Amino acid sequence: MCRKHTSDPSARRTYYDEDVPEFIQVTDTGFVERRLCIFFENEMSISHATCQGISRVYNAALGNSSIPNSSRLLHELTGDLVLESFLFHAVLRDKRRHREVLSVIHGDYQNHRLDEALKERNYRMAGTGQHHWAHACDRCMRVYQGEDGRSYDRWGA
Repeated sequence: MCRKHTSDPSARRTYYDEDVPEFIQVTDTGFVERRLCIFFENEMSISHATCQGISRVYNAALGNSSIPNSSRLLHELTGDLVLESFLFHAVLRDKRRHREVLSVIHGDYQNHRLDEALKERNYRMAGTGQHHWAHACDRCMRVYQGEDGRSYDRWGA
């Protein structure tokens, strides 16, 4: 049994679940539904939207509520919360894919909470860590001879 109090600077928040939780606590006062994280990912990858832009659209179109919020939970979605949601969801999915547990510092500043996990993931992804790191087909890369007789390659041709 863990006997550390959350106010202890060395306390950690650990995610043991085999699946990414349906609701992710991305800040001390912010919980985000997994489906919303997926929406953020799609907005960024398909629409090339910024975190700030996503939060503005969400607040204008979907964030209005007639239910009074007297809690200390966030009233509006911010660009920072969109980014934290995106990163937390990505790290959780990565940990699940590798059958690992995510453990983050509980009491540290929010913008540094994922530093350790992100560094670990980036180190693993560098070089040969990506599934298709050595992929090069005729659709993705073209090799051609220039007017000077030298060979050149062109990615995304």
